[in-house]
Amino acid sequence: MKKVLAMSAIALFFLAVLGLVLFKLFSSTGTTATSTPTDGTHTGVVFPVAITTDSPQQAVVSCYKWYVGAYNTGSTLATISSQPQASQCFTDNFINTWQQILSNTGSDAVLVSQSTLSSWEGNIQARVVGQSIRSADMEVTLGTGYAAMNLIAHVILENDSVWKIDSVTLDPSQPSL
Repeated sequence: MKKVLAMSAIALFFLAVLGLVLFKLFSSTGTTATSTPTDGTHTGVVFPVAITTDSPQQAVVSCYKWYVGAYNTGSTLATISSQPQASQCFTDNFINTWQQILSNTGSDAVLVSQSTLSSWEGNIQARVVGQSIRSADMEVTLGTGYAAMNLIAHVILENDSVWKIDSVTLDPSQPSL
């Protein structure tokens, strides 16, 4: 009887170890992130690098997830605009206007807002409201409920293969917060 109990305890121990290993293995699957250099305002910031730009909707959703995540970590505009993801997501022309828009309006050019809510990062939706062969207008919703922000992102097809955000405006139907 003692041998059976000892063998059962050993078997349970190995099952627990196996379960922990499998949990660690599967919980990290599909997570792509990297640490990036910072400008001194924060350290150890992790930016997702999996940007998908095969369609207007994929481009808008993946780029906003990256941008809102970077913004929520306290990154400055200079830090964000220097990241490789910025050039994957936004046209050079749009990036070059960011500082001027901030200076003139006090609002971030991508968020059309002076601040962001952490809940926006996990709740980003986009749908096409108008599209031609080389451009699309996307309705972007950040967050849900009363705290949702509704924007219109104009995306263009660059080099016949990559969709990039070229401008963002507040959706005319956006209620006052």
